Amino acid sequence: MKHDIELVGKIGSMALIREAEHDINYNVFSRIGSELRPGMIWVSSGAVEIGRLDYVKRTGSELKGPKSDIMTDYSAQGQAILMEEYRRYVPSQYSVRQLLVEHTHFNDAEKREHIYQFLMRCVRQEAVPIVNYNDTVSFEENRRWELEQLRNNGQKRIVECIDNDETASVISTLVHPKYLLILTSVKGIYLDQKDPTTLV
Repeated sequence: MKHDIELVGKIGSMALIREAEHDINYNVFSRIGSELRPGMIWVSSGAVEIGRLDYVKRTGSELKGPKSDIMTDYSAQGQAILMEEYRRYVPSQYSVRQLLVEHTHFNDAEKREHIYQFLMRCVRQEAVPIVNYNDTVSFEENRRWELEQLRNNGQKRIVECIDNDETASVISTLVHPKYLLILTSVKGIYLDQKDPTTLV
């Protein structure tokens, strides 16, 4: 079987920072970025945590207020830095493209097809797509309401996209890569992420 997409990879936030130094782990960005090429889709967490680190570095304090607002603000600040770091280290002959997604994109056939076509064009156009869940515009209360509406309308298959692990797996089912690689600090796949006894 021929695969247009060789790899869908995902990396978690904590792998991208040096927690003890309260800084970005540039070595990780360098090592991953230098390996990325067209035919690979990279799902990257990190915007919220990198945005937080950057904000604290610039102001000397954490943001205060409702958790959802703080997450939105840190995400918006960190996403630009996240993309800047990937652009810095992905080989310069390749374009780097940002794709921010939400659950709504995968629960609508037209939007799902639009994402698929975009990802396939990236291969042909020598581009590396960097995907992240769009924390800046998505908030939990609204997400729950939208998912409930889909259930009430009788939609059978509903994608929740609660994290980038799920985002990577949903993208994999869309593009059928040769490999799916998830780099995370989680100990494995759980049937119920809140119950450690459900480890698969």
